[in-house]
Amino acid sequence: KKAISSCTCPPEQTPTNLPRNTKQLRNTRFAAQHKSRISSDALYNLHEIAYDLNGFIRSIHTYPDLEVVFGMEEIIQELDTTLALNSKGQLLSYDTTFQLGNFYLSALLFRHTFITNVPILPALFMIHERKFTDTHVTFVRILKKLVPQLTKNSQVSIVLDRERAITNAFQKELPSLFPVYCWNHILRDVRRWLSSHGAPSVEKEIYLDHLRQLLHQSNKNAQDALEAAGIGRF
Repeated sequence: KKAISSCTCPPEQTPTNLPRNTKQLRNTRFAAQHKSRISSDALYNLHEIAYDLNGFIRSIHTYPDLEVVFGMEEIIQELDTTLALNSKGQLLSYDTTFQLGNFYLSALLFRHTFITNVPILPALFMIHERKFTDTHVTFVRILKKLVPQLTKNSQVSIVLDRERAITNAFQKELPSLFPVYCWNHILRDVRRWLSSHGAPSVEKEIYLDHLRQLLHQSNKNAQDALEAAGIGRF
C-alpha cells in the first residue's frame, strides 16, 4: 500500500494506476467502454461489426431469440481440409462452454492432424439465449454449409456432453457423425446417481474408479475381461 501511495503518475492515469478503490476502477472501465461503443443500440452495433469484419460473423438471428454464429474463414477451411485428407484421426467436439451474462457460448473444436502435437482449435462459435434443439439445429445447418466434408464423410466422431438438445440437433442434421460422450460428464452423472441412491462416499469412489478403468480400455474384449474379474459390477 505504501509503495502504491508513494507513486506519481499523470493525472489522467490516476484512476487506473492509483485507484482509490475497486468502484473507481469499475467506473473507469465503464466510461472507456461507453466511449468506444459505436452506438447505444447493441443490435445495431452487432450488425456494424458484422459488416466491418467481413466473413467473420456468419449469421445473426434476432427473433424470437438472439443467435449469432461466427468463426474465422481460414480456420473453417483448415477443418474442411483436414477432413478431406485425414478424417480417420479427426475428433470433433461441441459443447455449450459457459454463460456470458444473459447469453451462452457454444463452440465446435477440432484436432489439426497436420500440425505437430495435434493441437485442438476452435472453428465455429455461437452466442445464444436459450439451449433448445432448434437453436443448435441452426448452428449445425450453418456448419454443414461451411464444412461440406462433414456430409461426405462417415468416419468422423464428435464428442458431446449428452445434453438432449445438442444430441438431437446433430442426429437430425448430421446423422453420419458418430457421437461419443465426454468422460467428465459421464463420471459426474454417475456420481450424482450414486448420491441420489444413498451410496456411501467410500463406495462412490470405488465405483468411479472402476468406471475409469473400463473407459480406459481400448476395445470391448478388454472391458469384458475386466468385468469378468469383478471390475464394473455395480
